Amino acid sequence: ERFHKINSCRNRGIAQFIRRVITGIVLWFCLLETLSAPAAETTNSEFLVKSWQNEDGLPHSIINTILQTHDGYLWIGTYVGLVRFDGERFVQYSARDVPDLETGEIIYLFEDRDDTLWVALQNGRLLAWKEGAVRVVLPGSATNQPVVCMAQQANGALWLQTADGALGRVAT
Repeated sequence: ERFHKINSCRNRGIAQFIRRVITGIVLWFCLLETLSAPAAETTNSEFLVKSWQNEDGLPHSIINTILQTHDGYLWIGTYVGLVRFDGERFVQYSARDVPDLETGEIIYLFEDRDDTLWVALQNGRLLAWKEGAVRVVLPGSATNQPVVCMAQQANGALWLQTADGALGRVAT
């Protein structure tokens, strides 16, 4: 039995050596492949990358959440409110325009099958926004946890998860 343990340690050392050699060879070939590949042409890319800043109309440099709705708009949640982007210009919604946004600290966005935009705020408030009308579904408070995820069942039931892991169903 003692010989078997010594032998198995020796085999482990050989196995580790072989793994290191094989890993080194694979990395060497990956490096050669990378160096021999032609440089990517930025003008032939399928994607156009553009970065928008505050100077372009984005009201805050930190984006907490982003969602594309059925009508093609991008909705962006920031610490200072909600933003709709059509690809060219930003339209900002804040408590000044929509009083129910309160502090405007948007942390999650969701669109259901009825095209309702759900807006979750840092203070736990949850809003349902449909065709320009906003209703408060969950009031916010210092003790409420924010909604961080939502899902919709095939039967239309809406479920949500809060930051502390609680699961709930939205009563509509």
